[in-house]
Amino acid sequence: MSLKYANNENAEVSKIIELEQLPEILKSGQDIQTAIKVLGRRSAHAIDEEKRVKFKIDLSDCFFSRVSFTGNFNDASFHDIFIIGSHFHETKLNGAEFL
Repeated sequence: MSLKYANNENAEVSKIIELEQLPEILKSGQDIQTAIKVLGRRSAHAIDEEKRVKFKIDLSDCFFSRVSFTGNFNDASFHDIFIIGSHFHETKLNGAEFL
């Protein structure tokens, strides 16, 4: 059996996750949380430098389970992400893209 979800107004199925994989996927380990935490600690100066060299944090097409996004994610790209039990409490998201 599969879990299917749509990510556009035409409700076309774009991602399929086998239900047998779900328990393992839901255990998004500390490694993912640590990476998100490090990305969120980027300073305003670092983000300005990223803009200058046309670099952008791109977390598109990712699956996040129980991840806490805190800190600075200004100008990051979150296109087509799938989130379960995650939150963006006190997160800077100016210029972030979610479409």
